[in-house]
Amino acid sequence: MTAYRYNQPDLMEKPERYFYTALQGPEFLDAYLADRADKIAALGAAEPASLKLGPDHSDDQMDTARLLDATPDDATLDKLVQRFEVTRKIYARYDTRLRKGFGPFDNLALYARLARFVAEKYDRDGSLRDLNALIKLTDLLTSQSPAAQASVGFDLAAALTSEMAAIRTLMRQKGLTDDH
Repeated sequence: MTAYRYNQPDLMEKPERYFYTALQGPEFLDAYLADRADKIAALGAAEPASLKLGPDHSDDQMDTARLLDATPDDATLDKLVQRFEVTRKIYARYDTRLRKGFGPFDNLALYARLARFVAEKYDRDGSLRDLNALIKLTDLLTSQSPAAQASVGFDLAAALTSEMAAIRTLMRQKGLTDDH
């Protein structure tokens, strides 16, 4: 079986750009589904992780963990997703318009929480744009070490489970099954 390659390198170190990705057929879907199922199984039952909150926002910056500690509204989610799509990073802080990021960008809990919220938004709205962003977020998360994945296991498992359900629904709509 072909390996799912979009989470093989550490995507924090070497971001994937998905530029003109070739059509890879049913073998690709098999590899994707197997990879995601393996990742979910490895996570097991996880407890929700708390985000390490930074200082409340100042006049010119806001803490990303504080934004994601409560359920953000769809407009805020869309802005954070847009920032991630452009930079492939989620920064610790953003300006008040969510345009420029500041500080470290290696807090996996932020990526996992954003992925879970994007998955929930996709479940509500069915926007392929959200599913696309979700796959990119979970690719980045699953490119990390098993210990790092386990540290965000609750949010990551929820995002992966929702993502797989969405992909299987799309496959059925296109006349495909897990065994083709």
